[in-house]
Amino acid sequence: MKTLVQFIDNLQAGGKERQCVELVKGLAARGGWRIVVVTMTPELFFTELLALPGVHVEHLVRRSRRDPWVAWRFWRLCRRWQASLVAAWHVMPALYAVPATRLLRIPLLVAFIQDAPAVMPPVLVRRARWAFRAADAVVGNSRAGLQAYGPPAHKARLIPSGFDLARATATLDPQWLRREYGLQAPHIVGMVATFSHYKDHPTLIDAALQVLARRNDVVFVMVGGGPTLAAVQALIPPERQAQLRVLGRVAAPIEQVVCAFDIGVLATFTEGMSNSIAEYMMLGKPVVASDGGGTADLVQDGVTGHLVPQRDAKALAARLLALLADPEARTRMGAAGRTRIEREFRMERIVDQFEAVHQALLGAAR
Repeated sequence: MKTLVQFIDNLQAGGKERQCVELVKGLAARGGWRIVVVTMTPELFFTELLALPGVHVEHLVRRSRRDPWVAWRFWRLCRRWQASLVAAWHVMPALYAVPATRLLRIPLLVAFIQDAPAVMPPVLVRRARWAFRAADAVVGNSRAGLQAYGPPAHKARLIPSGFDLARATATLDPQWLRREYGLQAPHIVGMVATFSHYKDHPTLIDAALQVLARRNDVVFVMVGGGPTLAAVQALIPPERQAQLRVLGRVAAPIEQVVCAFDIGVLATFTEGMSNSIAEYMMLGKPVVASDGGGTADLVQDGVTGHLVPQRDAKALAARLLALLADPEARTRMGAAGRTRIEREFRMERIVDQFEAVHQALLGAAR
């Protein structure tokens, strides 16, 4: 049996991590692969991996930020599992995988292009170029991401993110979020995103304050963790903290959170193909998002939601106010978003495309 090694920095909650896990689940359901998921941290948010037939989870925990022994340990792991193909989901795992894949003559697929930064740090540029040079194929989930990173054209493959619609049809409790956090307002506007310098929480807060100045029947929630969480919390005026809530990481599946939203928001400076936006759409929620990157590949302006200029709190507030005042538009756009995910971003289609790349790499290796 062929062995596919999926090498990822961590398996904590996150968009890139979710895509890796959903692909593993899709491949495992089809059979034909023995799959080894290798992570460099001991935490495991996606515990469903442990119950999948033919799937094994291993931890190569780094002893330091640039632990050189990880490359040697990964080489031993590939030998032990008789790896047929390695897929790397972050830059550092890709670099750690290079010696093993070269020495053992294993094809290397890098799949870490899941964003579309307008400006990349020089160290990331260097590392990405080294990874691209060693890789046999490079997958990005958006045209904007491939353009930003610039892998060799003959190695680049565009495979959008995919979504398991069963997560949206599971039994969900739309009142859970209200009960858990004591949310009393009739309407909830939510943003699910990592708190980082790539996400524009300040613009959302500015827009939310403009909305709250016009109506008092809305609560805004921000869900996620990350390094800028405390700084974002400090931007909220004390008198608005009951209506502008930073929830941090939530101990529930993200679909359980999103099902309570009336509108899903993503204010950002850069984006590839956003898992948050797709999950809003999958659950039938209208979207208001910052334009740019790969967001327009998902959101059809005026059909499934609205695109607004980056850093434009006034435009964001205006779109939110219009949707809050128009329940029919919210229903129509939410339904259109759900249909778009079903037609174009169903996980089965994405698994087909990855399998085609896998088979091409194995064939070339033979």
